[in-house]
Amino acid sequence: MGGVAGGGYGVGGAGGEVVYLDMTKETFAPSLAMIEEAVEKHGDSVAGVMWVHIAGIIAAEFPEAVRFCHDRGMFMLEDAAHAHGSILNGKMAGNLADGGAFSFFPTKVMTTCEGGMIVTNDEHEDYIARSLRNQGKRGVNYGNYHEDFGNSSRMTEIHALIGSIQLQKLPKMLKARQEGYKIISKQLREAGISFVSADHMDAASHYKIIIHLPDGADLKETKAALAKEGVILGGGVYEMPCHVQPVFRGLAEVGSYPGTDQWCPRHICPPVTSATTPELAQYIGETLVKHLGAYMLATAGSPAA
Repeated sequence: MGGVAGGGYGVGGAGGEVVYLDMTKETFAPSLAMIEEAVEKHGDSVAGVMWVHIAGIIAAEFPEAVRFCHDRGMFMLEDAAHAHGSILNGKMAGNLADGGAFSFFPTKVMTTCEGGMIVTNDEHEDYIARSLRNQGKRGVNYGNYHEDFGNSSRMTEIHALIGSIQLQKLPKMLKARQEGYKIISKQLREAGISFVSADHMDAASHYKIIIHLPDGADLKETKAALAKEGVILGGGVYEMPCHVQPVFRGLAEVGSYPGTDQWCPRHICPPVTSATTPELAQYIGETLVKHLGAYMLATAGSPAA
């Protein structure tokens, strides 16, 4: 799910107001048409768009969405928390728009145990970001002179060391995830089971492989059945979307989001990590097909199919 920001550069403390966008089944991200519709509705008050590369998938039309924003003087920011190493049309996630942010939370593709990273090619934005993470002290000044309302977001040396080691390991970790995706996606495709594809990309992080739950399949029952065979499904990608989260009540315009409401609670993500071997990926894929394929056959054989 993504959002457009109106009323100023940024949101929240910068005085902006969030307007949520729906998502497509194919990407779990917005579409250009959704942005166009929001801009048509809200007009010149729209300052920019914040787009999430869910599961490390960069939508094929994302560059077109960036051009649309820039043609209208709007910014486009990438939430690349899931997209370490994801590449589309020769460009890496975080380098496709005006700036991006990566997460180093323990569950992500690479970690420093906590925290994250901002990336930008704009020198001024870089200067301000460094100030905001250092209590508003511009020029990387560690004295007692504050120009911005910043915070203490400085990374410790221990966390930086962990991140440095993880960064060296990242190509190897990505290779394992990509191999796991290749094996599992082949089995899903052959069984006719729908999933979010990364095949249009140069490379994907495969933070998650998103599988659409077939009609008739219950999420809780599916997880329990797979667990009995040793395939433990972790969390999906935000089963409870932003517009129903209690913390955001009254802070954003809430509309109709049929794609989000349908697929956020109706998907599963198999346990593919940087440690997943080809043999384990093969077993995971076979087990998924065994359980989900039964629903596909039932649907195909029903009078309504």
